[in-house]
Amino acid sequence: MYITEVIKLYNQSGFEENPNWFSIDYRIRAGRIGRKNKVMRRAAIHKNENAKVNISHTKRQAGKLHLIDADGNKSEIWVCLLKRFNGKLIDHSY
Repeated sequence: MYITEVIKLYNQSGFEENPNWFSIDYRIRAGRIGRKNKVMRRAAIHKNENAKVNISHTKRQAGKLHLIDADGNKSEIWVCLLKRFNGKLIDHSY
């Protein structure tokens, strides 16, 4: 599975009435593998539609997946650290 497909599926989750939950495996310290089960995209909620976007904040968040699990716990994972998506090995070349 190519990383572009993973990003596409990630972007689709969190916006539907019946969310598409997924699981990911990712690298953590010392080469160990971490796992997140039953997570989806944490869609941003803007309280004020006229609020200005902070460019430096947006740049710092680039390359991260913003996730929420079934219990409401939030997490962030760098895309470059992803190893598997729903059990499928990720190819980062495309």
